[in-house]
Amino acid sequence: MELTSRIIVERGVPTRMVKAAELGMIATLRQVHPNPAVRVQDVDGYFPMLQGDQVDARVIEGQLAWAGGGVNVWLTARDLGFVRGDGSRVNFLYGLASDGGHLIVSGYRLDKHSPESRTELLTTVVHETGHVLGLVDETASRHSRKYGFSGHCINPCTMEASNGIDDTRRTRDKLLGEIATAGFCNECLQDLAKLGEKLRNM
Repeated sequence: MELTSRIIVERGVPTRMVKAAELGMIATLRQVHPNPAVRVQDVDGYFPMLQGDQVDARVIEGQLAWAGGGVNVWLTARDLGFVRGDGSRVNFLYGLASDGGHLIVSGYRLDKHSPESRTELLTTVVHETGHVLGLVDETASRHSRKYGFSGHCINPCTMEASNGIDDTRRTRDKLLGEIATAGFCNECLQDLAKLGEKLRNM
């Protein structure tokens, strides 16, 4: 069975970012499937702004319903944010994994803060794809609520929580040193292997 996923690209996203997202998705999906297929699709769209030029990630999330099965990423060059249920705002956002099996990734802050934004976007795509695939289970012994975000790993791992560019760079360095395993720790790899077995038996 082929595992087909899409990268949905908004206008204005540089080609280097698209290539980084593609590499990140393939590196992650290979942990659960021997031959993942990733297709790139361009899209135009208008989305309500939260403030200034910041796009509401939850609105984009709603647009992903039509994307179909597989793991699908919406790639934007615009700044992302969203409003929590309690009314508080999240303004510092590289990416967001949705409950529907999709993810939204922005190159805006990475481009702004780093000349190595391509590899940092790759890291963000791997991390958010890990969430979409089910990492890290909140019942797992390695589960962490670092920075107040649930579903992250306490091990040196691509699934560690990030609260800024320094955290993302540390995770990026681990990922690039262990690209065959996408920088996941042994426990996360074991969880992904179990998921892969389920997918192959579907």
